[in-house]
Amino acid sequence: QKIHFTGFRNNINEILPCLDVFLITSTEEGLGTSVLDAFAARIPVVATRAGGIPEMVKHEKTGLLADPK
Repeated sequence: QKIHFTGFRNNINEILPCLDVFLITSTEEGLGTSVLDAFAARIPVVATRAGGIPEMVKHEKTGLLADPK
């Protein structure tokens, strides 16, 4: 009842402001620009230390990071 898996969406700019938290659980990631979209919408970010994500998300400063898997 609290979590919605929406699948692919084209209207992310409309959806982001409705979120309580942005969670990205990638095991591999190039840059993860969706994290930047969440930052722009002022949504808290929880992410994995995959690919370029740790270059954007600084643990306990700009978001939370966890090891993949």
